[in-house]
Amino acid sequence: MKRLIPIFAMTLAIGGCATELTSGGSRIRVLTQAEAKICAPVQYVSVSLPLGSAQDAQRAALNQAAALGGDSIYIFFTWSDPLRGSQVQGNAMRCKFG
Repeated sequence: MKRLIPIFAMTLAIGGCATELTSGGSRIRVLTQAEAKICAPVQYVSVSLPLGSAQDAQRAALNQAAALGGDSIYIFFTWSDPLRGSQVQGNAMRCKFG
């Protein structure tokens, strides 16, 4: 029982650390597969968070796409497990939407 208290306290402390969107990340559009076909790929994006939620991983991917010069992202893989973290993979894209 004594071992559970420190682990629980550490989980609570880490759980409060959410990934925030940057100003660029907040402007990234998440594309459908059809939309991605008419855009130019910039670079592959992969985010793995050992203790983060799926939402944290997606926000980190949006931030990364913006940092790479993309205006959009096509996410083709998302995985999350409460005990093992989260992962998002996709492509940062540049699109010309009218």
